[in-house]
Amino acid sequence: MELIERTSEPKLSAWSRKRFLSNFAWTVLRAFFHGREPITEVAEVQQLLRRLDEEMRGWCATELWRCLVNHGGHSPEELFEKAVAPFLEQVWPKERTLVSRSVSHFMARIPAASRGEFVAAVDAVARYLVPGSVTSRHDYGLYGEGDDGPVLEFIVDTEEKAEALLRLLDLTVGAGDDATIPWDLDELLAWIRQVAPRLVERSEFAQLTTMAQRSRFQ
Repeated sequence: MELIERTSEPKLSAWSRKRFLSNFAWTVLRAFFHGREPITEVAEVQQLLRRLDEEMRGWCATELWRCLVNHGGHSPEELFEKAVAPFLEQVWPKERTLVSRSVSHFMARIPAASRGEFVAAVDAVARYLVPGSVTSRHDYGLYGEGDDGPVLEFIVDTEEKAEALLRLLDLTVGAGDDATIPWDLDELLAWIRQVAPRLVERSEFAQLTTMAQRSRFQ
């Protein structure tokens, strides 16, 4: 608890605070991965996350993503199932008032980093997503080439995953004044259409398609 109190010390620089939070998050993630109880009680970790400002809470969300991409010989799927998913379910505060664009921006990266657990990861982060928090497919981690080919194509390769991607887009793009349209949204929608044609009939797909078309003229 003494270490948690230190995050509020005015003399502690932002970089020092981030280093502390990184170490703290990784300690909890490692404990979950190895089936151990974290050295700090879950309630105290939740209290720490509630007290952080938007920037620092977003930094902690980044650590969940880093856990998946810096896997150290373990599969992203195993890391998600044993470490990140329990952290999101048991530790991360559930209050919607604590969800910000900063948190949502980094949470949106977790599904792609979870690879084969893409659908479960979208379910896990859904409550922490808000509109206007992404600007391109890069923010979803669905860009570029991987060992198995184009990242988007080998991660979102089933109808179930395409439906999860549609949900991810719907939650992070938005439709009102707070909407931010990713510049390559049409590419993501085209892939969804190819993998799961039935989703074209969904209202979310139609709305996102309209927004993607509108963005070309802005």
